Amino acid sequence: MESVLMNRLYKKISLCIVAYVCALSALYGAGAEGYMPKEGRWSVGVGWENEWPASWAHAKVDSVDSTGEWMAYYGSMEFPGGVLKLRDVERQRKDGLIEVRRRWEWLGESNLDRVTLSVRMQVSMKKGRPFMPSVNYYNNPAGQSIDTSRIPVIDPKGGKGYYEEHRFSMPVSAVEGVAGKNTVIAGLHSLPSPIFYGNLQDQWWSLGMEHLSDDLVEMALYSGAVSSNGRNGIIKAKQREWLDYKSAWVNLKPGAVVDKIFFVQPEAITKRGAGFQLPIKASLELFDNTTVNGYTPYKEILQLKFNDTMSRWREGENYSGVDAFPGEDRPWIDLGWAGQSEAAPYALLLLGEEYGVKNSKEMAQKAMDFLCTSPFTEKGFSIRYDYGKKKKWLNRRNPLSQGQAMNNMLNALRVARKVGGMKTDPWENFLHKACKVHADRILSQDWHPVSTNEGFLIAPLIQASSLLGNKSYLKAAQKAAEHYMERHMSMDEPYWGGTLDARC
Repeated sequence: MESVLMNRLYKKISLCIVAYVCALSALYGAGAEGYMPKEGRWSVGVGWENEWPASWAHAKVDSVDSTGEWMAYYGSMEFPGGVLKLRDVERQRKDGLIEVRRRWEWLGESNLDRVTLSVRMQVSMKKGRPFMPSVNYYNNPAGQSIDTSRIPVIDPKGGKGYYEEHRFSMPVSAVEGVAGKNTVIAGLHSLPSPIFYGNLQDQWWSLGMEHLSDDLVEMALYSGAVSSNGRNGIIKAKQREWLDYKSAWVNLKPGAVVDKIFFVQPEAITKRGAGFQLPIKASLELFDNTTVNGYTPYKEILQLKFNDTMSRWREGENYSGVDAFPGEDRPWIDLGWAGQSEAAPYALLLLGEEYGVKNSKEMAQKAMDFLCTSPFTEKGFSIRYDYGKKKKWLNRRNPLSQGQAMNNMLNALRVARKVGGMKTDPWENFLHKACKVHADRILSQDWHPVSTNEGFLIAPLIQASSLLGNKSYLKAAQKAAEHYMERHMSMDEPYWGGTLDARC
């Protein structure tokens, strides 16, 4: 009889707590509670199988209180060795994000080992496509077409992808999908941090998403567990292969306290392929992208860059320019892409004298004159000169690097005209030839670029149409821009060709 009365009393108390939570939610807004799993607000893995958390324990809210704009949710989990206290303190921010500060506190007399702490956020949507800056752009379809073995891919039918927080250029896992008749986007932002009490020496929280069913996705943070491409316990740290990252659980010592700050970005209606703009905007504002506090002054950065450029100046009987890469094994003057040797003349003309390069105009003249000796084929000009043993331009051409090189060379031409006293006829002849090669190709009826690599030709063709006085260049630029807009706006084929994890 006593146990029956206690059960009834417990149910009444539970109903009162739920009613109180609902009342506060109505007063303060639904908050993060509406995105938590049905099993409970907190989930802790207390086992480890197949390099993934197992034996999950869940807890719902026991009590709630509020102070000002903050609401606090309390819960607990009982284990044989003690009690794990749980607390979330959250508020609705003016930018629309829900800020949550979660704490786990282990009150036990011995270690709670092989534990996985988590933050889980669920959203009902179909055809969800992940967006994780630098890791996964709408499931990396362009990368998949090249090599699925090294590109992060998440199977839409029950797949998952979780990666170390420090791999993200912006720490947010977002998913764009369909809810009813609308396209929606939702996201989980994190304040990146290593995990205390991690089993590994350098263990960070992981961030990612999982398809729980055809119409339910989960974005989550784990205290170390990683997974990708159908495999658990792997990370991408080499160009062509994954590395094992095993046993990434947590061992909580008596009295251990772990805190994690995260931000829920509620689902919002968007246009197909445009959803990524919302988490990017939120992340930029969240981490104060305009502050320069603690960074090296810009003037000092420029001085260091000029010092480095001058240390790599190379000049011989038939060449003048900037060595692209450190070391002796790559004696190259490389245009575009990572080399960017053609960027130096523009910088020398614009700021060289101000940063102590006394013969900056002469160096810019020599470098540009030499670049304009690059030989042409029907695919454009060469982007690599070997000044080592070969001492010749190599048969290396791609539209991306040529587009970048052309734009930098046009920048140098524009400034040289303002500076005066420069011999720019060879530069103009070369740039005319380069622009004509690519403009004619783009304007042909059979033009269809393999990827966004030719998008780098748009900017130089626009600039050349004015500087060199040829309207056909602008016409080609417009055609290319329209092609890429129509081709990539839906993000069925993202205009990001590769990710950090594509080839590192």
